[in-house]
Amino acid sequence: MSDEYPLSHVFGEFPSGTIEKLCEAVAKRKVELVALRNTKNVRSSSIEGLLIGPGQPMEMIGYEPKKTFSLGESGRAILDGYHPDYNIAVEIEKGRILLGNQLYVDLYKFIAIDEIDYAAIIVPTISREGAEEPFRRCVVKMKVLEPKLEALGIKGLAIIGY
Repeated sequence: MSDEYPLSHVFGEFPSGTIEKLCEAVAKRKVELVALRNTKNVRSSSIEGLLIGPGQPMEMIGYEPKKTFSLGESGRAILDGYHPDYNIAVEIEKGRILLGNQLYVDLYKFIAIDEIDYAAIIVPTISREGAEEPFRRCVVKMKVLEPKLEALGIKGLAIIGY
């Protein structure tokens, strides 16, 4: 784990330079992200808009917003962002990442969508009340999966904390 902004932890491997570019995109919105992560009634869609909306940093490096994938008879899944050249999926979270089990919903999407080779979850480093550390806790919870990622169909999983 790094002490720089944004915090990041990578399980497995990613194509060269992709995580660095993703972190640079998040860093470009540091002021807004830090202000919004601790603001009541701000939804993850507001955070998404800063990062992957039209003309935003993640779109500038090739991520498509709100990409829909078929899950066959199970329905469909919508990702917050997807890089088609590298098959990298991104989910951007605001608050319920742990308490609402959103971490596991995101992980399910990454495993269920065949086109995904790599995945990143962008989460707050600290909760609004200051009582939780979502980034650190996500890293701890995902460590158990690191040796199993390949078997789950994922070559790399990154947690990025804003």
